[in-house]
Amino acid sequence: MLHDLDYYSSTTDALTLFETGSSNFLPRVFMYFDDIVGGDIWLSNDYTGQRLAIDEFNKKHELQKIYPNYYLMEEYRIPWFSSMIRI
Repeated sequence: MLHDLDYYSSTTDALTLFETGSSNFLPRVFMYFDDIVGGDIWLSNDYTGQRLAIDEFNKKHELQKIYPNYYLMEEYRIPWFSSMIRI
């Protein structure tokens, strides 16, 4: 699932999709968030944008968590894999 949402508000709205019940999803859903790393101008942090929306989602949902896919980051060591996370 590709999330090209850019903003906190659009990310929180999109994440409500996962509140429809676990029977609608596979055990793991791989997601790519394009705006969680940033660059030399767009300096993302944990208190704004997509990262804040993900943190709030994790705090709100006891059994569903969005987190990095550490295997892909370690196995392939491609910079954009740091934006690959899963629920």
